[in-house]
Amino acid sequence: MRPIHRSIAVMVATFAMVLGCTGTRQAYQAAANLEDHAYVLTHHYAALVHEAANLKETGTLPANVVTALQAADRAAKPAVLKLEALARAYEAVQSAENEVALQAAVNEAVKLIAEFARILKSSGGSGAVERIDRDLSRIDWEALAWTR
Repeated sequence: MRPIHRSIAVMVATFAMVLGCTGTRQAYQAAANLEDHAYVLTHHYAALVHEAANLKETGTLPANVVTALQAADRAAKPAVLKLEALARAYEAVQSAENEVALQAAVNEAVKLIAEFARILKSSGGSGAVERIDRDLSRIDWEALAWTR
């Protein structure tokens, strides 16, 4: 197994462990290549941000949890924003250099998004994990903007 494919397998296992939900697992497993994994990561991040904002609006989260979620978002956002540009570069010129750069960005985003997901899951927000799982189960692969 190529190092990149091994890394992707580790990524899927990480999110399965962190969230343990079918839709999340299926979204990562359905990704056929590195660019698809970047796409799933951006959707996962967006679902986390949306859910964290919804929970904050309810006023039921303790201030320390809101602070931890905001810090996780600030850490993850730059890594996620970098994914699309790197995926486009890799799609345009499938060089080893572009592949390594995209893989490094995916690896970094995985760690940061997993931490964001862990904090959100541990916050005890009612139904948060299930709503994120539902969001990820609806990924529109036909709309994969940067590779199609």
